[in-house]
Amino acid sequence: MRYVGFGLVALWGVCMTRIAMAQTPEQRETPVWRCGNSYSHQPCDAGHAVATQDPRTPAQREQAQDQQRRLNALLASREAQRAAQETQQRKEAADAQRAQIKALRAQRRAARQAETAQTTRKKRHIKPTSQRKTVVPRAERAAN
Repeated sequence: MRYVGFGLVALWGVCMTRIAMAQTPEQRETPVWRCGNSYSHQPCDAGHAVATQDPRTPAQREQAQDQQRRLNALLASREAQRAAQETQQRKEAADAQRAQIKALRAQRRAARQAETAQTTRKKRHIKPTSQRKTVVPRAERAAN
């Protein structure tokens, strides 16, 4: 049953293609109607038919296509340039940010080292009393 349905659809497609090919281009083209700001294949009350035939010669069409190809190539190259420029700007911004972070870390490291050095100096000069030694001169030792 399924194969019969497929065969009928294929046969219908072939028939429609032959009918479309048998018509002339003028017969195949349906009129386009402009109804206000929209276009339709169905006529409307205040609408009017719009000519849809391309008035250009084949040479003019080829020239327009060639011009469009050149324009597309130019747009593609400009897009590539813009993308490369954006990539370069992102890279420079990332490098600047990394340099800023590196400088901040170096500044913090220097501050820690200065704090450590100052604390160490204080510790060297002021020792707790339990670590101080009393030195008695030899003359006093002998008298005792």
